[in-house]
Amino acid sequence: PYTSLDLMAISDLAIHFKSSAILQILATKVPNITVLFPFLDQVLAKMPQFYTPGLTHMVSEHDFIQQFPRQKISDFPLDKTHRDQIVSQYLGGLNKGSNQRIVNRIMTLHQS
Repeated sequence: PYTSLDLMAISDLAIHFKSSAILQILATKVPNITVLFPFLDQVLAKMPQFYTPGLTHMVSEHDFIQQFPRQKISDFPLDKTHRDQIVSQYLGGLNKGSNQRIVNRIMTLHQS
């Protein structure tokens, strides 16, 4: 089975509701839409920095149903600079060297 990251990495657009999935979506550089449901407002209040213009496009469930059929993926661009800043700040960057860092840390601990 594929992980959600594998699926997002090959996606053209992610449609989600307010959750920590926004971090995975930003990590994979996928344009996205956050469908707003009033009962999930506490999530937005806890993570407002991820739900800003340029990182996601927020829309109510009613507007999503009405507007989405007429929209194109190009209607949902990501702000690369803002996205890179958030990824660096909250995910420590994505240089894909995590395996090597783990091996280096184990070797350092082993030698001491």
